[in-house]
Amino acid sequence: MHRASTLIATSFVRAWGAVTPNSADSAAAHLAGLDARHIGHVELQHLGRYLRVIVLLGVCLLVSAWSRVDVRQTSVLLDKATAAYDVASAEHVRLQVELAMLRDPANLVGAAGAPALSGTVPVITIPAP
Repeated sequence: MHRASTLIATSFVRAWGAVTPNSADSAAAHLAGLDARHIGHVELQHLGRYLRVIVLLGVCLLVSAWSRVDVRQTSVLLDKATAAYDVASAEHVRLQVELAMLRDPANLVGAAGAPALSGTVPVITIPAP
């Protein structure tokens, strides 16, 4: 309660000082029960508290904004990785089917007989110079 009355008195003294000459500052402070030397000290002390709170809120806002940007970047990277995984998965399935076709015994027999060499190809001998 004492602190609230001190703040009210300090506000009154400052307001009174704004509309009256400087000689009235000490009289108004004396009437409010305050020492004129400590009037600004009370407000500066509270100003420091307010400044700390404002800085803390600013830091919290910066961290919040940074985390939102980071989450969005991570989401974009995740979407790209998912698309690359889908492409790689489809390629894997295609290669598995191709490997199964190549391992089929019937396919191996047919493939082995296809490149058979025939003796009807003429051989040309090139003389050495």
